[in-house]
Amino acid sequence: MGALGPASPSQLEEVSRLINSSRRISLQLAEEKEMAVTLRDKFSALVKGLAQTAHVQALLGKTLDSCEEKETQTSGAVEQALQDCTVRIQNIRIFITYTQNYFLMVLKGSQKLHSVPY
Repeated sequence: MGALGPASPSQLEEVSRLINSSRRISLQLAEEKEMAVTLRDKFSALVKGLAQTAHVQALLGKTLDSCEEKETQTSGAVEQALQDCTVRIQNIRIFITYTQNYFLMVLKGSQKLHSVPY
């Protein structure tokens, strides 16, 4: 402030207010950047979860196709196919829950970013 030379008290007060505003804005920008990075990471995790879900769904489709083929086979083969289908369905449920949770987190992060003042 002393480097400003001869300045009126109101000018010094305005400069001080601007400096404080600048610091506050810098901190807010840093927080927003951190939220954006977190959101990006969650989007990446969501994409990965969706890819895993698609993979598991493809496996389930194959298992269901296999179940159809085994309808005419022995009861042991049908029982094994039923167990395979049950396991695949459980995996799908787990991945869907996982994907839904990440999607909700991403939506919350997105809402926070929309509240950022321009």
